[in-house]
Amino acid sequence: MPLLTLIVPIYNGAAYVAENVREIVDTLESMGEPFEVLVVCDGSTDGTAAEAESLGDPRVRVLRYALNQGKGYAICFGVPYAQGRLVGWLDGDLDIDRFEHLAFYNSVEGRVEIYIRSLADQTARIAGNRLRFVKNGLIHTEYSYKYSVAEFRALAARAGFRPVDTWTDPAELFSVHYFRLR
Repeated sequence: MPLLTLIVPIYNGAAYVAENVREIVDTLESMGEPFEVLVVCDGSTDGTAAEAESLGDPRVRVLRYALNQGKGYAICFGVPYAQGRLVGWLDGDLDIDRFEHLAFYNSVEGRVEIYIRSLADQTARIAGNRLRFVKNGLIHTEYSYKYSVAEFRALAARAGFRPVDTWTDPAELFSVHYFRLR
């Protein structure tokens, strides 16, 4: 019995499904735990299922249905077939090795700015949409603001809260605050 079932929903991905699923299998093998991959062909009409089946790996099972219903439906469709104790999902056509994580502290704004940078000109299908990424193009993912205890209390006060208690580490780099509405 596999520890992990990874559901891979895909629509009309015959051109890349075998390569991407092979990469997924190679990555999961490095865990050293039993796994399975469920490729769910979401109404594909281009031979996606046959390409996925061509891998001939018994840990890769291919499920299909006739009409395109969307990624959420495909994931839900795969769950009852999952045999793993843990079940997850991963889009089938985004090569994460062609992106890198970029984060830096912006002292003027008092925040950490986090991005993903494309390492090459590339195209991917995400949630049924084809997106083009240019080399060195940035995708903004998060601003993480850093506040002192006094700054955070002032921010909360402007929102109508009053401090009740605060717990911090000795250097006051991390804090937990208990507030009440005024």
